[in-house]
Amino acid sequence: MTSVTVTDKLKRKALERSRAANLSYFAFTATPKSKTLELFGTPDQVNGKAAYRPFHTYSMRQAIEEGFILDPLRNYVTYNTYWKLVNQNHDEREVDPAKANSLLARYVLTHDSTVSQHAQVIVEHFVAHTRGRLGGRAKSMVVTASRHSAVQMARAIKSYIKDRDYHTRYPDLGVLVAFSGSLTIDGEETTEPKENGGLSETALPKAFGYTRADDKAVKAGAKGQQEYRILVVAEKYQTGFDQPLLTTMYVNKTLTGIAAVQTLSRLNRTAERKAQADLAVLDFTNEAEDIKDAFRPYFEEANTLPSDPNLLYTAQSRVMSAPIISEAEMDEFAAAYFEAKEKAAGSQAKWEKLHAELYRRLSPAVTRYEALRDNDEDEDEVKTAEDFRADLIDYVRKYGFLAQIVPYHDPDLERLHLYGRYLLTRLRGRTDGGVDIGDVDLSHLRVQKTGEHDVSLSAEGPATMPGFGEGPGGAKEAEKSLLSELIEKFNAKFGTEFTEQDVIRPFEEAKADAKVRAAAVVNDEDNFGMVFDKVFADKMADHVDSIAGLGRQYFGADRNFKSSLDRSARRAAWRMIRREEGVDDAA
Repeated sequence: MTSVTVTDKLKRKALERSRAANLSYFAFTATPKSKTLELFGTPDQVNGKAAYRPFHTYSMRQAIEEGFILDPLRNYVTYNTYWKLVNQNHDEREVDPAKANSLLARYVLTHDSTVSQHAQVIVEHFVAHTRGRLGGRAKSMVVTASRHSAVQMARAIKSYIKDRDYHTRYPDLGVLVAFSGSLTIDGEETTEPKENGGLSETALPKAFGYTRADDKAVKAGAKGQQEYRILVVAEKYQTGFDQPLLTTMYVNKTLTGIAAVQTLSRLNRTAERKAQADLAVLDFTNEAEDIKDAFRPYFEEANTLPSDPNLLYTAQSRVMSAPIISEAEMDEFAAAYFEAKEKAAGSQAKWEKLHAELYRRLSPAVTRYEALRDNDEDEDEVKTAEDFRADLIDYVRKYGFLAQIVPYHDPDLERLHLYGRYLLTRLRGRTDGGVDIGDVDLSHLRVQKTGEHDVSLSAEGPATMPGFGEGPGGAKEAEKSLLSELIEKFNAKFGTEFTEQDVIRPFEEAKADAKVRAAAVVNDEDNFGMVFDKVFADKMADHVDSIAGLGRQYFGADRNFKSSLDRSARRAAWRMIRREEGVDDAA
């Protein structure tokens, strides 16, 4: 009998990545990415070229025309912030311009003077334009770039309202801020409930939705509750938050692509008395035409060109060009991997021991990587290490997607993917890449309205998006859609508003645990939970300080909350690990 070689096993593993002929695949989304279209779309011809399009489309354009949603782009007002900085450093220092410019811009945009002027524009616009709309029910959202910025902006808005005595003249002008976890500002730790006067995170959506105009008790002469009309957010509530009374959005964050569409679409819900003329966006950061371009692919119908199969070979070449990976070591690793799988023969205990031993075989490559990464005397070597790690992430991501579409069946590609996935768990980026801009000060500042725009789209036919993975920078996009989906369902069940970012650190650390990964490969989901649930709880405890709101409920008296989150995280981890390990039934 002819023995099965490692090359044969790699070919078989590559073949298993192809789609099963006896399964149907469906996706439902309002904002399809190019890879979603290529995986689930229908092959077609666009301008004489092969392309993928949706099987069926109910477009944004049709929904607007039929009155099911409103258009958030009709009244788009832009502002620019102009400033002058003074360098007060006594020494001449050289810094990376790209990093320094980013820090300087952040310094200006988070400077108290800038935040105060933006807060003034927001409050005055709300009072003049928004407050009286929908019979005094209209609400607004302020979108900021970080949790720190959200708290800073909310405090500035409250301060301006108080200074102008608006809180007396307009008692309905309440302000809430939504952010995850805890953070330290001016040396003091704060949380969302603390900033909101003790209002719990779970109670915030209902409190924000309350209107005195609809309170029957108020009509009968009762005092009623505090009314909140302005909600300041940082990531939280930018997607999935459904509040039909939102009519105005103030944007102080760079928005691109799908994020722009999903964020601004918080305004498009219809409601009683709500008309197109009630909507307005004031943007301090983005250009109106850029936002229009972000919406264009999703206005009528999006299609995409097929991915170039050569993208993967190009990505492979970039990875192999660095003096870090050895062909011989990859061969040894692959042989050891398949040998371990066979020896384990389905035994979890054996696989855990053998699986852990595999990581020892990564040590030579890790040592070479770290020697380059930590060589502070040679910037070229540091860059080589950083580029290698980014290129390997890019390759693993591309292969995981493209191998489902293109029948590569190439053992070298499969070998690099197998080895690379394990190696990436051992590679750590530099933690000292910050830039010190020293002592600078803001000497001049002007916030100026630059235009009022109607950037609503008109019929232009289907829009063709670039194919998946074009360009080397695609590795930045994390594959977290499954976890996001489960967290969204979890929130819907419990009425919470936790995001993927709240749980991602403990989840990723639990998912990377060698015992957890081994258990996912050889167990069904229920038995996998016997290993995962304990590790996940330990990781939640490790990060309880940074996920304060979630942590309190997770370790609180409501055991249903903990078991439900465990179940959501367990299912996501089990499916993601099995998919990464190439186990067939993970699809």
